[in-house]
Amino acid sequence: LSSSSAASDVYKRQEMERATTRELMETVMSTAWNTHMNLFRLSGDILHLVSFFLLIFKIRSTRSCAGISLKTQTLFAVVFVTRYLDLMWNWHSLYLVAMKLIFIGSTFYIIYLMGWKYSSTYNKEEEKRLRVLYIIIPCFVLALFVNQRFTLWEGTDRSI
Repeated sequence: LSSSSAASDVYKRQEMERATTRELMETVMSTAWNTHMNLFRLSGDILHLVSFFLLIFKIRSTRSCAGISLKTQTLFAVVFVTRYLDLMWNWHSLYLVAMKLIFIGSTFYIIYLMGWKYSSTYNKEEEKRLRVLYIIIPCFVLALFVNQRFTLWEGTDRSI
């Protein structure tokens, strides 16, 4: 009788461990994928990723960055880094964190390819026509007047 009681206790403990593990996994998964996902958001994110990978594929396969603006890629990097500043302390879901890191990483990889690896194919003369200050100054002024609330972190609490 004591051996069946011990086996029963072991079985109960194993069941409790399974239930606890199952509850923990359900909590982690619901937190990780809590993004209010819809078809338009998912398709937009996928198209965004495809555009990055196509650009990287084009640069690497032709071994040239001719026709691509390094200044524009740098502006994309500035936008992504400033928009995703909350990545370190405002963790919404695994999906959003992964997408933000992929966007930032792929943009910096494109900048690396253009600025260092294939810099000899980069046409600096065409870039002189793009005045970055003509873009940044109006955006800064508009940001002062067009915002939901006037805080330093106002734009970082949005998803991708």
